[in-house]
Amino acid sequence: NDPYKVEAVKFRIAELTKDGFISDMTRREVLYLLEVMTANTPRDDWANNIFAGMAYFLLGQKDKGIAIVQANVDFGYDAELSRIVLEQFKSGEVNPMMLYVKISDLDRPPANAQEALMRYLVDARMGDASAQLEVGKIYFSSDGRDGIGQNYGEALKWIRMSAEQGLAEAEQMLGDIYAKGEGIGQDYAEAVKWYIKAAEQGHAEAQTCLGAMYFRGTGVKKNYSEAFNWYSKAAEQGHSGAEFMLGYMYDKGYGVGQDYKTAYVWYYVAYMSGYSESKTSLEDLEKSGWFSSARVSSSDAEEAKAEARRMHDEITSRNSRK
Repeated sequence: NDPYKVEAVKFRIAELTKDGFISDMTRREVLYLLEVMTANTPRDDWANNIFAGMAYFLLGQKDKGIAIVQANVDFGYDAELSRIVLEQFKSGEVNPMMLYVKISDLDRPPANAQEALMRYLVDARMGDASAQLEVGKIYFSSDGRDGIGQNYGEALKWIRMSAEQGLAEAEQMLGDIYAKGEGIGQDYAEAVKWYIKAAEQGHAEAQTCLGAMYFRGTGVKKNYSEAFNWYSKAAEQGHSGAEFMLGYMYDKGYGVGQDYKTAYVWYYVAYMSGYSESKTSLEDLEKSGWFSSARVSSSDAEEAKAEARRMHDEITSRNSRK
């Protein structure tokens, strides 16, 4: 078995078939190259088996192409991806470009969800954490109209694989799944565990979610100081929800000394970050909180707004450089 010969042959096949037009001379060359390729490909090399199966199918030898890919399923060699290819065979919608894309790194977006899933599955099976997460997302969010169908079991399997490799986005998503009980039993303690892993890597959404768990006492003992700590970390990264919660905690005096001016500043920062609920909180504070005090002048109010704008610009600038 010569893997270098196989890769060279695959590239030549892809070049010859990428435009969909295959002359008799080209067909003879491709068939010869396929014989060379299959002779140098071990039975358990699922990726090359799929490539060969698709190539035979495109050349009109559909039964042979189906048989090669079906063997992957029968022997358990990436049966999942192989079944997707077989479905494409049944629909007759095999794109010649797929052979080219597999080995040429073309900068072309997937034509549809099925093609995206096929691409990601190849890398996911090789242990790529980002690809594993993308596979999980596709299974998690599919509405069935894309020919895939929602599958929480598969989604959780792939997202967990990615999270266990330490990908912060996957850890955060896994925390969300446990917190909401989507496709699995709701488990707040497990959600907290995954939020912590992502939050400690600096993931702002996870930090905000973890702050909320500590604030409400969900899956963990209520601790306003810890909530304030995690909200602060996320707010420093420009997370509008965390900015709002800092304002709320200063407004109500949860885990920190009550400070209407600082509350107003954080509410205003969140408002500038696009958090619409902050507008109501700002108005309420103006009517019944800080602004109702006889000790507060209009200049104090303007000073708070100026401080909020300065903080917002500083946070935005700092995070844009990351």
